[in-house]
Amino acid sequence: MNKKISKDMSLPPNPPIIGEFSNWVGMTSTETETMVDFAFIEPAPEGQPKSAVIIRRMILPNKVAEELGMILSKAFKKKLNESKSKK
Repeated sequence: MNKKISKDMSLPPNPPIIGEFSNWVGMTSTETETMVDFAFIEPAPEGQPKSAVIIRRMILPNKVAEELGMILSKAFKKKLNESKSKK
């Protein structure tokens, strides 16, 4: 990552967003591991096939995938509750 640090050793007020965009996620599991594919599917005119490019693949032991799922589930529930309470 190439972020400039000011003299006071803090990041600039609005650091650039660095990363890749994924609009599709797929998962496959075996007895020993879980594979998570992150892909970008390009829009296509109606009736035309869509093309997809896998951007990243994560291969996790099933125990780690299960723990990650629980962490994400808790985080989404927390955000959902926060957004509901603001209304």
